Amino acid sequence: MRSLTIGYEGAAQIALANELSLRLHLPVDNLSSAQLLVTAERLLIKIHPFLPLHAEFSRVFWQKRRDAGKKQGLVRACKPLSGMRIIDTTAGWGRDAAILASFGAEVVMLERNPVMATLLEDALKRRVDSSAKSALKLSLIPMDALSI
Repeated sequence: MRSLTIGYEGAAQIALANELSLRLHLPVDNLSSAQLLVTAERLLIKIHPFLPLHAEFSRVFWQKRRDAGKKQGLVRACKPLSGMRIIDTTAGWGRDAAILASFGAEVVMLERNPVMATLLEDALKRRVDSSAKSALKLSLIPMDALSI
């Protein structure tokens, strides 16, 4: 079993890597094959030999999935509308939350895994939409839903 470490792309990312190391109780190791990697653009989870993954919450990214329409099982089950508030108690990568938010719902994501919560937090900070009105209404609470 590989242990996850914190890695960084360049000297400009060392401070954030050290901050994440302290917060997540993970060592900084740029040579590890399993890393939460700090890059200039985003946080990635990088586990060799797989491609790196990151969370994404820009409206443009989710528009294609939204365009798949209301025939999607999740959309049919939740029937998201503008002004509706939904709690996603197992956020994971935030995909379900983003789909529901793309239909206008306000979605609160709960995530108990600190590394996943950090990736989601990074994606929320990075999202750039043309206006606040068009932004997906997403928020994150890093906690286990069972502790509510």
